[in-house]
Amino acid sequence: MYRAKITTYKPFKSLLKADIFKTDSNHIKKYLDKWYQNTKLLTWHNYTPDNGKLFYYGRWSFESAVIVAILDLDDSKFRENEYYPKNLVDYYRSNKSTT
Repeated sequence: MYRAKITTYKPFKSLLKADIFKTDSNHIKKYLDKWYQNTKLLTWHNYTPDNGKLFYYGRWSFESAVIVAILDLDDSKFRENEYYPKNLVDYYRSNKSTT
């Protein structure tokens, strides 16, 4: 029987050391700079569309996008980071209700 590795990696740990509402663009930038390196213990770390993995969804830091969207942070410092899903944030911003 196959048993998956158990990891204690907590994706938000370095972002939320104090309080989510104190997170700013600088925190997100630092987090994204080391994001892929810090996910090496996760099962999906080396997934690619070519190596037969059924659940490849890309290498994006969805948690960063969520925090940026919820807190309406300026993402200009890290928009070009390859792990930041800027299109997802842009979609959210263009479709959020103004009520």
